[in-house]
Amino acid sequence: MRVNKQLVGDELKEKDLVSHTLCGVCKGKLVEFADYDENLGIKFSRCQGCGAVSYNRIASQEFLDNMYNNYDEAYDWYNPDQSEAVTFAEPLRMAKHILRYIKDKSPRIDFYKIMDFGGGSGVMGYKLAELLLQNDICKKVKVSVVDYCESTYHSKNDDIVIERLFPIYEVSDRDYNIIIASAIIEHLPEPANEMREMFGRLKSDGFLYCRMPYAYPLFKLLKTFNIRFDMLYPGHIWDFSPEWYEKMIPYVAQDLNIKMILSRPSIPETTFRSHFMRALLTRIMKAPWFIFHCWPYVGGWEAIYQRY
Repeated sequence: MRVNKQLVGDELKEKDLVSHTLCGVCKGKLVEFADYDENLGIKFSRCQGCGAVSYNRIASQEFLDNMYNNYDEAYDWYNPDQSEAVTFAEPLRMAKHILRYIKDKSPRIDFYKIMDFGGGSGVMGYKLAELLLQNDICKKVKVSVVDYCESTYHSKNDDIVIERLFPIYEVSDRDYNIIIASAIIEHLPEPANEMREMFGRLKSDGFLYCRMPYAYPLFKLLKTFNIRFDMLYPGHIWDFSPEWYEKMIPYVAQDLNIKMILSRPSIPETTFRSHFMRALLTRIMKAPWFIFHCWPYVGGWEAIYQRY
């Protein structure tokens, strides 16, 4: 039996796998600790430095590039029949969620800059830009979309400009008010590189929002009941515990003044309208954390950082 949604249909073969022994965040050694796929000899590995969880074997870059170039069905699963290329149901929910935490900390200015990193068509950044204008936080917004995806969400507002840039190393601006990195960092073979670039492109008092999986505890729990929880391997290379979010700051922002202002279970990515049963189970599993604050079976985590 399986739960969750497998977004990758291509079958991995031995030739598609490469050895993975060093952490892409802190360069610590990855130590194997549990089986993931016995047929292909894939095991879970944990970094001895920062604590990130990964695998002893991951898909080759060629396999991953081909997978992401054929990713449309993943977008459609979250937002069926919508022109919203993003792996999150009803992106306006995410925009409201982020604004809730930064609204009182954001100065009222004329021009606001958003980077939507790994944001598909940029719809999430666009929805947040609309809310900033509606709340009189700014008068104009530029949204920079940094992603493989070639389609760009159509701007219907003359006060919002959307541009597409790729890769992040070629983004020249270093004064973004907010960077959104929702469900992307777990896909990166060397996440420290991109995280360092994102932190470095924040202006003083700027924010970085991250949302990533914390799924291994669920995988382990359900395995005892012979239920196979889909870790979304090979697309998801990493799994991050709550402790990791603060622990990783010295590795990716050594010379920057970065503080974490929020760390909690992530907002559910599906809605009752999009996938009723999964939305219900997700909310049930996250709920105990808000009572006990030490519940590991939440499926995902989010954090907001501020540069000061």
